[in-house]
Amino acid sequence: NGYTIWRKEIETIHSAIRPVNQILATDDDKIVVLSIKNIDNINTLNISKFDFDGNEITNQNLIADSTFDGCAIKAIVGGGYLIVAGDDYRLKPDITVIKIDNQLEILWQKKLYVMRRAFPKGSFTINKWGSEDYAIGFRNGILKINSEGDSLFYINRAHNIIKEKKEGNINVSGRVISRLYN
Repeated sequence: NGYTIWRKEIETIHSAIRPVNQILATDDDKIVVLSIKNIDNINTLNISKFDFDGNEITNQNLIADSTFDGCAIKAIVGGGYLIVAGDDYRLKPDITVIKIDNQLEILWQKKLYVMRRAFPKGSFTINKWGSEDYAIGFRNGILKINSEGDSLFYINRAHNIIKEKKEGNINVSGRVISRLYN
């Protein structure tokens, strides 16, 4: 009925161009919140897990990078999460991709290069693309990675919202709407 059952405040940095908090409901009735906090003047990627009553189960800082100002999270098949974080600095044309397990422990972390002009503004999204691959979307491009975080290819298109329609092809939108095939 629109009534607030519980409320938690999540500390986060301010970004005029990107969401800096992401929320995800899990299959085991938990809530995962990914945020970017300012700790000692360094932007730090933080992840918290809550039960559906709002009780915090765990809270952990993952990595710090003074330029982080955007992030996205996706639950992956078999458990765990894939996370992407990046910044708005044109001189730093890379993103960080992290795979964590259900206990929020880092399994691997990689920095991937994308074209410098890919990041002037916009939000990150991440979604499945094919059986074990993922698409990371941002304002001016889509980066396809495999399940181990290796870059497969980059598409320079003005899309940032990605949804897989059926395995192997995705619908993307931004300033235009397109369908891309695997």
